Amino acid sequence: MVRVGLEVGQGLADEVVGDALDPLTGDPEAAGGPHDGQRLLRDALERASAVRPKAGGFPCLAETLRRASVSRCRMAVPSNAMLCLTDAGPVAVQSEPLCTGMVDVAPFDREALVAALRRDQAGETTFPEFVQGCWEAGVVWYDVDLNARTCSYHGADGAGYTEASAVGI
Repeated sequence: MVRVGLEVGQGLADEVVGDALDPLTGDPEAAGGPHDGQRLLRDALERASAVRPKAGGFPCLAETLRRASVSRCRMAVPSNAMLCLTDAGPVAVQSEPLCTGMVDVAPFDREALVAALRRDQAGETTFPEFVQGCWEAGVVWYDVDLNARTCSYHGADGAGYTEASAVGI
């Protein structure tokens, strides 16, 4: 399966969407319509990878995505599926699920979530490790509102935690 997320700097931008081709000509430059959102997201991820620092890199990534007209990214944590809302249309990004079959969901643990966030902010984890940390903290979905510059994390029982993001770049 394809490894997907909003981590940049490890070739992920190419893995997120692959190559968009015009269905009639096969020309990637002539592609339009449904592939515009994919191209927008891929291009923004590539731009962010050029300037994102290892530690404290999320604000830079978020600002690059916001400037590229990505308004929101929603992650369904157990399925490891991200939905990015762009001005060119929504783009779904699927990665390998964190679990299969039927599993119990951990109760929401704010302290464990904040610890996972701080490790990620310090550059100590990869994106897949961060998502795993969210899952272990009982997060079932999170929502990154790029215009409001907030990240909201939610547990199955309705508990949650919202953190404002610093502006990067």
